[in-house]
Amino acid sequence: MGNKVLSLLSGQEGFPRHIGDIHKYYSNSISVGNILIPSGAWTFDPVTGRHDPNLPFSDQVWRTLINLKDVLEEAGSSLEHLVKTWTYIIEPDNRYIVREVELEFYKKYAPSLIDEPPASTTVLNCGLAAIGRVEIDSIAVIPNRL
Repeated sequence: MGNKVLSLLSGQEGFPRHIGDIHKYYSNSISVGNILIPSGAWTFDPVTGRHDPNLPFSDQVWRTLINLKDVLEEAGSSLEHLVKTWTYIIEPDNRYIVREVELEFYKKYAPSLIDEPPASTTVLNCGLAAIGRVEIDSIAVIPNRL
C-alpha cells in the first residue's frame, strides 16, 4: 500500500467478530489514513451476534443504522462524517421505508445529515450474505486524522 498506513479496527466489546455460528472472522472496519471503511452493517444484535428474522423491515433498518453508528464511533468517526453509503435491499418497495427510517434516524442522531446527507446508492439485490433484508456499506472520514 505504499506510504499509506492500513489499520485494522476490530470489534468493540459486545460486537462479535463472527456472524452467529459462522466463525469466519472479520474486521468491523479498516482505515487508510483518515478514510474509514466499515464492514457492511446489518441487523444483528451486537450482544448475541444473532438476527431476529421476525423484526419488521423498518426495525431492521433502524438496527442496521445503530450498528453502523456504533462502528463509526468505535473507530473515532461519527455519522456526521459519512461520505457515502450503499444500501442493499432485496424487496424494491422497501426503498421508500429505508429513506423514511433514515430521515428519522438522522433527526435523532445526526441532524446535520438531514440538510447535507452523504452521497448514497440503493441497490436491489437478489439476496444478502447476512440473513437480514437490508445491509449498509459506507465510507467515512476520521476527523482527528485530517
